[in-house]
Amino acid sequence: MTLDNPGLLTPGRIGPMELSGRILQAPMSRGLCNRDGSVTQRFVDFLEARAAGGAPLVSTDGANVDTVGDSHRASLGIHDDSLIPGLARVADAVHGHGSKFGIQLFFSGRVGRQWVSFRQPVSASAVPYVGAVPASYPREMSVEDIEHLIDLFAQGARRAVSAGADAVWIHAAHGYVLSAFLSPLTNQRTDQFGGTLRRRAEFPMRIVRAVREAIGPDIALLYRLNADDYRPGGVDVDSAIEIAQLLVDESVDLLDVTGGTYESKEYTMQWASEPPGGFVDNALRIKAALGDRVKVSVVQKMNDPAVAEAALAQGLDFVSMARGFHADPDFVQKLREGRPADIIPCIACLRCLDLFATHGEQPVGCTTNPATSDERRRRIGIAPRPQRVLVVGGGVAGMEAAVRAARAGHRVELHERGSRLGGQVVLAARTAPDFRKFVDYLTGQLAELAIPVEFGSEVDVDLIRAKAPDVVVCATGAKPGPWFWTMDDSIPRSDLLGVYEAPVGPEDRIVLIGGDWRGSMTALDLARRGAQVWIVEPRLELAFDAPPAARARTAGFVAEQPGITVLLETTVELVADGVLTLQSRDEYSVLEGVTRIVTAEVMADNDLAEALVMLEPELPVHRIGDALRPRDMYFATQDAADAVERIGLRSAFSTDRSHAGAAHDA
Repeated sequence: MTLDNPGLLTPGRIGPMELSGRILQAPMSRGLCNRDGSVTQRFVDFLEARAAGGAPLVSTDGANVDTVGDSHRASLGIHDDSLIPGLARVADAVHGHGSKFGIQLFFSGRVGRQWVSFRQPVSASAVPYVGAVPASYPREMSVEDIEHLIDLFAQGARRAVSAGADAVWIHAAHGYVLSAFLSPLTNQRTDQFGGTLRRRAEFPMRIVRAVREAIGPDIALLYRLNADDYRPGGVDVDSAIEIAQLLVDESVDLLDVTGGTYESKEYTMQWASEPPGGFVDNALRIKAALGDRVKVSVVQKMNDPAVAEAALAQGLDFVSMARGFHADPDFVQKLREGRPADIIPCIACLRCLDLFATHGEQPVGCTTNPATSDERRRRIGIAPRPQRVLVVGGGVAGMEAAVRAARAGHRVELHERGSRLGGQVVLAARTAPDFRKFVDYLTGQLAELAIPVEFGSEVDVDLIRAKAPDVVVCATGAKPGPWFWTMDDSIPRSDLLGVYEAPVGPEDRIVLIGGDWRGSMTALDLARRGAQVWIVEPRLELAFDAPPAARARTAGFVAEQPGITVLLETTVELVADGVLTLQSRDEYSVLEGVTRIVTAEVMADNDLAEALVMLEPELPVHRIGDALRPRDMYFATQDAADAVERIGLRSAFSTDRSHAGAAHDA
């Protein structure tokens, strides 16, 4: 498979910087730095891998120009000369593969976290921040503060040049300090830095002017611009065009168009159910207004080569992408080799945002690529002792394990009891379509690696003995919890798989027990098919096990969907004679006319693994995915990678203490 119009691979120019293609690896926080802002080896490895994979421009996280702007404990810093040597290491690693190197200058402002910097955040005005991260209460910057911050940006820019940067980015979007000055919602000043759009833009323009003076004419200057805050009364595309015109006069070489703030309903990182290229139309309007005066790129779900190509064909100069490069560092190289089907897809699950931006302590990870942020350790090499590996279960955990094991040189076969691959992810894709991309990718890799797949295969101990593998990987998934099996059968019941595969219509009144992520997404699917649905959840919130950004999205979708009633802090106490008795705190109620009960409450299906431990104690068995513990896709693929790393290593990795030395849990 090849692209018809490989504009992404066409050389391009941003100011003085020549690039080998027109796709930029955009800045994004990754949580790979030390507490003082210095780089780690994992940080170097991460960016070097993207350069080795052909990215024309490789860019850092937002580098804090002052520690009061820290939003996370593992943030990159550029606030001190002592940080230059580490950044120079990164520059050398990136340049060694022929890529250009960019550093993004950053200051959080009102989005900053006081519990990280131990100082009160500052912003254009003392407007509290209440959004996707803990609330902050900034103080209004004085004119002296403004002048000081301008100087800090200039100093950061000089350090970037000293470190070997080819390009300097200015982050002025997503509600951070420059974005906050531009929005009338967060800039309520009455001095020269507030009021009219021109005065609100004075501070960002002064930043741009100071940075350009610091870097000189030989370094490209890139500016990340919110084309729409998606907040009533905030910056919209018309005002963004005016802002862009002012910035171009200050010698900006490229405007990278994005949108949203952490207080917007529309998140800055869009989820799996949302269409790709959400900011393309705004970027095209800005490009049309400015013409050839400046290069314009666009970010946001540009990881589909066809979508990215279409954006270029419509007139944009570049596209930029962060999450897509997280998923596959070799994105560009695979395009150059005519292998777009081999690109590991980003499925917009927001796990990367969850790991770093929410918790602030963990390096960013990726659901579809377990090696992300751990490139050195997770690199797949040829196993010194090839094994015969039998994988049981064709969900994403089993598929990922089979693919990774085959690439490591093992002889692999995969058995699936059903008639299709993908497990629950295929069903989840009905409400989150991007999830399907991962199943399709893994299916293609199984075929490319010629891994035998046996469908309709009920694997038991006898079959294992007949196949005589060296290693068994149990990706047998989950099964309904014990409560399901003791339930009165006067009302038809099913698990999630059963209800997804059953016909559903307006005549159905379904009680769904369990409002976790799986249950909430199932409720959405059922309601969209016409059923009346009651979600019964004993906890205080829906989708409690989802990444926080996805949790908020899922809860919002449920709230907006007609036909769903949510009963939190509620349990099903009794099912008898076709009637459900519910308990909510100390109150009881009954629900009649229910046509089906569906349970989202599951437990690991370990029947096969436990039988093997008892009957074949010398056979290494690795439980992964839901068979180890019901969780989401991210943990499934991590488990798969762990299991493949351990294949060939025996008792040292046993974690099943009840059968010491026998079972190997990834």
